[in-house]
Amino acid sequence: MTPLDPTLRNREVTTKRAADREPGEPWLEVTVSTALASAGHGRPSGKNCARGRHEGRRIRGTLREVTLEHRVYGDPEGEPVLWIHGALVSGWMWHPQLEALPDYRSVVVDLPGHGGSHGIEWISFDDTAMELVAVLDELGIDQRAHVVGMSLGAITGLHLLASAPERVGRAVLTGALARPLSRWMTWASLAVGALTQLPGAEGLVARALKLPAEAREGFHEAGLALDRRSFFRINDQLLGDFLPPGLGRIEAPTLLLAGAEEQALTIESQRVLEQRLPHAEARLAPGCHHAWSGERPELFSATVDAWLMEDELPPELEPL
Repeated sequence: MTPLDPTLRNREVTTKRAADREPGEPWLEVTVSTALASAGHGRPSGKNCARGRHEGRRIRGTLREVTLEHRVYGDPEGEPVLWIHGALVSGWMWHPQLEALPDYRSVVVDLPGHGGSHGIEWISFDDTAMELVAVLDELGIDQRAHVVGMSLGAITGLHLLASAPERVGRAVLTGALARPLSRWMTWASLAVGALTQLPGAEGLVARALKLPAEAREGFHEAGLALDRRSFFRINDQLLGDFLPPGLGRIEAPTLLLAGAEEQALTIESQRVLEQRLPHAEARLAPGCHHAWSGERPELFSATVDAWLMEDELPPELEPL
């Protein structure tokens, strides 16, 4: 994993509560300071990196304020892209893509129960989609944002596409499931979650997931920060009917992806979703496994950029 350029500047953000703002006062107060990137630790502090966390509370499942940990990278004038990570990790997993795609305004969020949002309990996919919209609102992003999601983040992305279609431009979703997990797959997932929190065992899990060596420390740190109750609830929800209603009404052009070496359920899910989403295309990344954004970061970044820019996809990708 290539370190982000340490000469670039990091913008620290303090977010004010709406009630504390004076009329006409901007949503964000920004001070500029120089910061070194933390190579390999998943906390890049690179070009125009802005970090924000807004404390809030939940009342009957409705958000009163933005609560999710979020950071902003890249060009403040670029097209906004919302990056949604998978389970057992956090926003650090997108480090190679943030380095490769600096011309976008990238918003990287830690999902409930993960990373910097580990103290925020996961409730449901719909609730999390609401929280993502709230982050965009807090950042003043009123134009359509592109969405990139992996695994858990891809399923969450589907809920965002279905519940807030007016907020989404184009979408790249990899490793989404369309059918419930079997009970044994859930047990395996819970076992992996437990192993990530054991010193020394994270390397075994990381190798099994085909994560690059330089990502393993960040993977272990994310495992230590994981809220177990949230992780149990996510796995329980994946046993049932977790897809959002109205898939056939999703308007966003959506690229569905999977690694060609993934389990059959994941690959078959892309076929199911391609049939159900009216503006979807599905592709496989040859020789790749589930976490292929780290396994083949150049190909993943090129794929995202091509789809968002409405260019031709990399010829290496295989049709389903």
